[in-house]
Amino acid sequence: MIRRMFCIIFCISALTLTALFIYHNYYEVYELEQIEKESIISLVPQLDLQINPKQQYTYKEESNNQTIDNKKNSDTSDSNTQSDHEQNIERDVDCIINIPDIDLTKKVYTGNNREKHLDNYELITATPDMKYSNGGNYIICGHASQLYGHSLNRLSEVLEYTRIQIWANNEVENYVVKEVKYVNMHETSEYCNQTRKKQITILSCAKNISPESYIVVIAVPN
Repeated sequence: MIRRMFCIIFCISALTLTALFIYHNYYEVYELEQIEKESIISLVPQLDLQINPKQQYTYKEESNNQTIDNKKNSDTSDSNTQSDHEQNIERDVDCIINIPDIDLTKKVYTGNNREKHLDNYELITATPDMKYSNGGNYIICGHASQLYGHSLNRLSEVLEYTRIQIWANNEVENYVVKEVKYVNMHETSEYCNQTRKKQITILSCAKNISPESYIVVIAVPN
């Protein structure tokens, strides 16, 4: 009897810790998504963004001005280091994609560091030299996270005629989805071919269909 009760308590504790761990990870991911989205909305007010403003906090200044000055100097030093890192990352940003219907607003990275960005569930171009300004078939790749709303998790909700916006070179261009397909992961190469006509192709795994399925979304200028 005591052993059974011990096992039950152990199982409940393990489940509780697992739930807390999952919640903590989800919260961190959600915060990162919100930070990225807020940085985009401040940069590109022309996009049709839906975002919940975060609670604003006010801070009272301390009476000891020396303490404040020392803190400012420390913060400035830390922010300079962080700013250099952020500038290096921002150089890889080629454009911003916005799909209002699935509440997706993310940067698209190009260049040789794409795999690192992909590991962070960020969106990347299909090749390191691909740029939106080159025209043709612009191919965006990303992971379908298991967390709802994270990265391309909701891409399966995209339908024909769904609107997509691309911000690049200080301009917003509108697209409309022409086709949504599910294909075998080994048969996606035909959708990666370059075209003379401008279009957007989004590729992501679709494990909700099968382990080897990919979703392909094709959009054309509207």
